[in-house]
Amino acid sequence: MGLQGLFSSGFTRPAALLRGTCPLCKETRTMFQSSNPDNANTPKQQPAPLPEYQFEPVRHILLGSLTAIRNTITLLHKLNYAEPNDWSKPLPTGRPNEVMAILTKKIRVD
Repeated sequence: MGLQGLFSSGFTRPAALLRGTCPLCKETRTMFQSSNPDNANTPKQQPAPLPEYQFEPVRHILLGSLTAIRNTITLLHKLNYAEPNDWSKPLPTGRPNEVMAILTKKIRVD
């Protein structure tokens, strides 16, 4: 059954939808019309362009025991500097009880 069949068989839309009446304020308007009548005829303003900044990559290298590396990464996360998942996995350095973690972060340069 098509739409014509639905409407002819007794199914009706709510009156507010047929007339374009807002159910909250009871104001009749066409769809997508501004809710503020004073702004109905004013041209829309374009948003201001965002400033463009230069960014440079900075590489942070942590060297130390696995515990010290994990604690430092946690501290930098608490300070909102870097997410823990942004760091590399701890990599062995070849020295006893020493690992390395690397973070590359883009820093704004004015």
